[in-house]
Amino acid sequence: MKAPFVPYVLIMLSCFCVYFPANSQGTIQRSEGRFLASLDFNPASGIYNGRKNRIQNYSNLPSFPDEYRESGIKVNGMVKAAVLTMEWWTLFGEPVENYNFQWTTSGRYQVYQEGGAGYTVERNKLAKYPDLLLRFDAIKPLDVKFVIYWRFDFDTYKRIHSSFSAGFNYNVTTNVEEGLLFEPSGKNPLSVPGIRKGKGENFIDKKFNTHQHYEIYADAKKSWLQEFNQAKNITIDQFYVTSARWPVKEMLTIATLFEQYEKGEKKPSPMEEVQAALVQVRETQPYARNDFWGETDQVKKDTFMFVTVNGKTGIKNGYGKYIVPTTYKEISQNNQGTLFIARMEGKRYQRPSERAYIQFPIQSDIYSIKGKLLLTYTNAYPQFIESVNCILVRTPTGVSLVDAETLQTLFQVSYPNPYTEYQGYFHGITIPADIVQTFPVAEYIGPNCGSSSTGCGTRSRTHVYGITKSKQVRFLGTYQ
Repeated sequence: MKAPFVPYVLIMLSCFCVYFPANSQGTIQRSEGRFLASLDFNPASGIYNGRKNRIQNYSNLPSFPDEYRESGIKVNGMVKAAVLTMEWWTLFGEPVENYNFQWTTSGRYQVYQEGGAGYTVERNKLAKYPDLLLRFDAIKPLDVKFVIYWRFDFDTYKRIHSSFSAGFNYNVTTNVEEGLLFEPSGKNPLSVPGIRKGKGENFIDKKFNTHQHYEIYADAKKSWLQEFNQAKNITIDQFYVTSARWPVKEMLTIATLFEQYEKGEKKPSPMEEVQAALVQVRETQPYARNDFWGETDQVKKDTFMFVTVNGKTGIKNGYGKYIVPTTYKEISQNNQGTLFIARMEGKRYQRPSERAYIQFPIQSDIYSIKGKLLLTYTNAYPQFIESVNCILVRTPTGVSLVDAETLQTLFQVSYPNPYTEYQGYFHGITIPADIVQTFPVAEYIGPNCGSSSTGCGTRSRTHVYGITKSKQVRFLGTYQ
């Protein structure tokens, strides 16, 4: 377990800051003795664009995690934007840290229980039940943990590389796991600066060389920290959430109470009845008969429930009719509430002379919210990319990008050998400012056996692509 921060007297740590804008590579300059940056996990939302020293995450894990499971309950879709503000400086030769996490709700979330019903909760529909609205507005993360990958400039690195493996400019990792306070959407929590127990030895954790983490010995950490005390700038190449916990039982309770109130199975509180009556007086109810004067009364598009039968999942609508059959291993819905991705069991693809394998569902289907089958893929793994409202489809031999609104294929690339998904920062590749989402395609070249007696690794070269807000796909570069 990581040791918590030890707060100093606030008067000692309270000093003003001057901000410098960060460039597109995440380089920040020390100002008034401090490094400050705002790490934006959902840059496409634009909510935190005005933050000083804002850095976008250009890895293939750019956004705040959309899904969380606990106690057989799954929730997703709650977060529209999130930002972690970090300040680093030194006091008596030791690193001081201060973090502040803020987030903005999407105004809705999906929740369902394993083997039970699924619900979509929308804030604007809770207005007639003030108790539920207050409970929705009080939702906040129970805990969030982060990791930050950062480095010095190359000249600084060369001065200390004798304590590290020679080669190129490595990253080190800083884990942010203690000392954070969390508030509901839009609120600014209190943040208290502190020095970790164990001081600088726990400030940096691992060394990272684009694909593998290594332990750092004590003498190497000392050299690194000495340079940190003097450095004029540092570069943050990557950051992401390692874990996030939400109050899933409370979120499920809000959903089930709303359903019971709507169906008359449970009587709302007096305050809710008064509010509902006021709403009824203020609003004219639409004529909903199926005749010349009106339109057919339709089932709400987001009224559905997930159903599991013999380990397979499907979806029923508000009338109890199946709109997606129970033939799938897993089903996910996009944040817009317009599409479902339903995936069947997977099939393994193993390369010769290697222990490793990759796996893809034997079939994946895209359904509309009303249950219309729109697209079918075999041996493919489609996933929503919410930042650009697209679907990324990975297969054993390539990748395609589909517009989630028009279902038109925007981009497609394939290779003669199966690709392997690569997770890391894009060393040496400049990411243009208009790119809101990046994704790598690592082309498999062959096995890398070397002298290993336990099996072979993989040789590959990674091709990096970027997507603009207007859904234009551009090739950004290749590295190996």
